[in-house]
Amino acid sequence: MLTSPRSLLILISIFLAAPANAQPFDVGDEVILRSDNPRGVPIHRLPRSSLVGFAEQGASAVIEDTAREGRWLRVTMDDAQAWVLASNAFTSDMEIPNERPSDTDRTLLLDAPCEETGPRERLTHPLFVVCFDTSWRIPLWVAYRLSPNAMSGPGDRKKSSWEQDTRIAPLLQAFDREYVGSGWHRGHMAPAEAFTRTQPAVDFTHQFSNAVPQSGSVNSGAWSKLEKHVRGFVEDGATVWIFTGSLSLDLKKECLEPPFDSSCRCLSAAGDRVEPERRMDIRQRRIAVPSHTFKTFLVEQDGEWDGFAFVMTNIHRPMGSFFDYQYSIDRVEGLLGLDLYASLDAATEETVEANTISISSKRRRNRCP
Repeated sequence: MLTSPRSLLILISIFLAAPANAQPFDVGDEVILRSDNPRGVPIHRLPRSSLVGFAEQGASAVIEDTAREGRWLRVTMDDAQAWVLASNAFTSDMEIPNERPSDTDRTLLLDAPCEETGPRERLTHPLFVVCFDTSWRIPLWVAYRLSPNAMSGPGDRKKSSWEQDTRIAPLLQAFDREYVGSGWHRGHMAPAEAFTRTQPAVDFTHQFSNAVPQSGSVNSGAWSKLEKHVRGFVEDGATVWIFTGSLSLDLKKECLEPPFDSSCRCLSAAGDRVEPERRMDIRQRRIAVPSHTFKTFLVEQDGEWDGFAFVMTNIHRPMGSFFDYQYSIDRVEGLLGLDLYASLDAATEETVEANTISISSKRRRNRCP
């Protein structure tokens, strides 16, 4: 029987994701729980979903059932039952690590190239990192990390106003007046809704080092829904590392002015990297308007990694569902000419950056090639 390439990819992904302690467990086995999560061992109501809390490191448990080819275990701890990842369980004859090893340096996951020797400046801050292009006067990329214990709070974007970034010379970034009447939104790259932990954090997202001219139909539609979907991973207990930014690709002529052909929404309508063809200020041609905006993100939960990428054409046309604009991280990196997640260990990087399996739980098909 022939196996499709998609089936092979799924089988390979399952093999690579198998727990390092590949010894099969049996119902009734007594195990010790340990993980590299500083909050403890994640426990779930169901496999891979419904995080309900954390067990203490070194907690004892008894296996009651298994799921997903043995990668998940239903265990009893002090008369309570929960699901845990099998790679977080160890029997008495296995070596129990004091600290779970990892080949990925998570502190470097937002450390992508920025080519600071040219017209680009790297702006670092505890909230997010910006690679800012002073010739385009917009960010090339903005990188940030979201975790369950540092996202929601009392911050309110309605109390914020747009300001210039004091780290950049005023003439090398946008002025608020240039957006007024331009037909373009001030498109957040690091979204305000992800930084409501404090009011100063929300305020910090309202700087022009964190904005690109973005179509309102994209910004308030599919793009906004994608950002909400990313936050959903964090609300379910995952940690997410995100790069979002701008692309300048050679668009077909029929994609530069309305009415836009439906094919303009897909990357197949774009060519190689070029200098921006559109500028927001027609008289001074100061601010570049990107042809596309992108978002890539790594999702880590209970020792498992997933990777997703989305690219949307920056045109004044409703984009429909964001599910239709999913691509691989590899493809976005090729368009940028950058390796965004170079600090990932080789095996994880090869698997997650090539992923094109739909982010949708309904496994709907991407309409764009």
